[in-house]
Amino acid sequence: MPKKDKLFNELEQIHLEQQQRAGSKAHPVVSDAEKAQRKAEGKTRGAKGAKMDRINMAFYTDNFEYLRIMSKIKGQTMTAFCNDIIAEHREAHAEIFEEARQIIERMK
Repeated sequence: MPKKDKLFNELEQIHLEQQQRAGSKAHPVVSDAEKAQRKAEGKTRGAKGAKMDRINMAFYTDNFEYLRIMSKIKGQTMTAFCNDIIAEHREAHAEIFEEARQIIERMK
């Protein structure tokens, strides 16, 4: 066995032993339906295999400041505040969004 693999196995074993001593429990595995529901509600924490969709974004300085300040005022994270802004915009433009979705479907 190469040294790298042996070292990795040893580190993994140490990590597992530390988890057992700390009394940590493994995350429950969830079904596909539960994954979808958790993602829609934004409650994927602690569910093995259920992860939120992510993107890396860059903001202009004034927009970033707005997000930071307004999210604090509302008592939300910046992510939750951005999701609220997008939800409001999506509701205000529901018809256009649905038309665009249908156009894209026809193009496939």
